[in-house]
Amino acid sequence: MIQQLFPGRTRRQVKLKYKKEERQQRLRLHEALANRAKDHTHFKIVIERLQEIAAEEKHNSNLDDSVDLADEDPAETATPETNEEVTKYEQTEEGEIEIMETDVPEFNKLIKEIDGLLRL
Repeated sequence: MIQQLFPGRTRRQVKLKYKKEERQQRLRLHEALANRAKDHTHFKIVIERLQEIAAEEKHNSNLDDSVDLADEDPAETATPETNEEVTKYEQTEEGEIEIMETDVPEFNKLIKEIDGLLRL
């Protein structure tokens, strides 16, 4: 039976390991032998289901966003301000590295924090 449970170990090696663990961690070994192993397969199944549901919701929200964007007319949503931001962004992709200021204070704060981290 030991050969089936531990195919790469001899009976002597397993016995020595048991004796060593009995000396070093007596309570832990006694608890492991006295109590049944806990079955966590139910929790694994629940976690997998939750992950699947979250992935479906994310996929559905992405589809909803793309449908909302497809319904809008690009000429209506494009303003001179957004056109300027697009051109500034394209200029930075061509090789210029600079921090651009925008009208959104949260975005400016985020840019400054990232810049501070990069300078460290």
